[in-house]
Amino acid sequence: MASFLWPPAEPPSLSISPSPLPLAAPGQVLSVRCEASGFTPLPLELSWEFLGADGAPAALGEASLSGHREAWDGTYSQSSLLQLDTSALGRGGGLVCVARHRGGTRRSKVALEVIGEGRDGLRSESVHTPGGTHL
Repeated sequence: MASFLWPPAEPPSLSISPSPLPLAAPGQVLSVRCEASGFTPLPLELSWEFLGADGAPAALGEASLSGHREAWDGTYSQSSLLQLDTSALGRGGGLVCVARHRGGTRRSKVALEVIGEGRDGLRSESVHTPGGTHL
């Protein structure tokens, strides 16, 4: 015999703002928000992950979480605000908002590019040659 949960679990839709992220300089702090919406029932767990350009994970600071808001249709929304300090993130990578909910886990990713002095003292931005290759 099958059992049904009521109301049915609706996973959230995710959006990150600003998107795309602006270019950042080492040591700059960016405010990044992840909005989860259209989910039911409560609760929801929102967290952040970062994978550097080399594929290595990096620790992020604590994010603040808003209270949940109920929409006219009975679904909920909630957001997380991250003050992202770029000083320990190398040349950038992928910033991921993760929403864990009874209806499923959702991920939304944006790219972060940190420009400025690299380890070798050269600027870490791409150089495009006329042939379309990157140096």
